[in-house]
Amino acid sequence: MYYRGSKHWTKKSKPGTLSYTEDNLEKEEMQHIVPIGLNDTTRFPIKCVTKIDPNIKVSSISDIIKLPQIVQVRGEFSEETAEDFANSFHVAENSGQPIVPIVIDSYGGDIYALLSMIDIIQASTIPVATIVTGKAMSAGAVLLSCGHEGMRFASPNATLMIHSAWETGISGNADEVKVNAEELMRLNQKVLEILSGNCGHSKDYFYKIMNHKKNTDWFLNAKEAKKHNIVNHVKIPEFHIEVTSKIEFR
Repeated sequence: MYYRGSKHWTKKSKPGTLSYTEDNLEKEEMQHIVPIGLNDTTRFPIKCVTKIDPNIKVSSISDIIKLPQIVQVRGEFSEETAEDFANSFHVAENSGQPIVPIVIDSYGGDIYALLSMIDIIQASTIPVATIVTGKAMSAGAVLLSCGHEGMRFASPNATLMIHSAWETGISGNADEVKVNAEELMRLNQKVLEILSGNCGHSKDYFYKIMNHKKNTDWFLNAKEAKKHNIVNHVKIPEFHIEVTSKIEFR
């Protein structure tokens, strides 16, 4: 099952790099230490503010600050995307950080993949923040709404899009077509109810809006998304990492 338009709009982003070597470290003074990513292909689209106690001495590469683990959802929702999501989510959840941030930049895709991601979020033992940079359309918009209340963010120029689920290539005899149509209607109602519940509305809130719009694509900018409580803040959030010296009595 796909959301309409997901296959036609899928694009691949070119990953950036963020790295730091031991040679670089030796050249930096204490107040200019730059956190590094966990690997050379990590994209880090969130601001990271570090406050380092000047009394701390950095003596080796192992002392470099590590950036928080971020779960990124880019490209089309699929079984592979859901599997990668699960792996990344569990790594972040077990990292010891207080929040699991999910960054979304997607046109949407497979509904079953979306539902499996939602199950993982709902089973999380720590709060989840969601951030859209660029676009969160179709399944992406529903996933965006799964962040905890007060922890859903949209970058100022982000675009959201909500629409009804659809299926391509439904075929077979009359009974098979009917069964597929019923499943499509069930999924459509389910995801719209999830969206409404996540945003603090009655379960038919978005269902009524989509019916009023005759189930056409509904595009929203960041401020409009905030008006419907899909997001709580129109900004890119910051990670504040504070490192202080450890004082022990021995």
